[in-house]
Amino acid sequence: MSNDILLQPLKQLFVQAQLLLQLAQAENWDEMQTQFSEYQQQMLLLADATYLQTLKEENLAAEAQAFIVKIQELNQQLDNFAEQAHADIASELRQFIQADKALDAYSR
Repeated sequence: MSNDILLQPLKQLFVQAQLLLQLAQAENWDEMQTQFSEYQQQMLLLADATYLQTLKEENLAAEAQAFIVKIQELNQQLDNFAEQAHADIASELRQFIQADKALDAYSR
């Protein structure tokens, strides 16, 4: 099997991680959810001992590791972005609740 074919699943994971980050930055949550489901399925590849052993046997461990590190970096950026988005949404919700309470108190 050629090196390109063996590394293609990792390249695809990298591209998918980039897409997820772009969708999160654009706040396209619906599309992100759809893409994330596919991404999770593809991530199972990293738990496939046969695939990982084949990469090792074909002397592709270093290239595979480089892709995995890049994927991890994108995942960390995605996590950071998601945490910030969550904090922003929680803040907006608190402000809405306070405004709603103030409006309710004012209308009495």
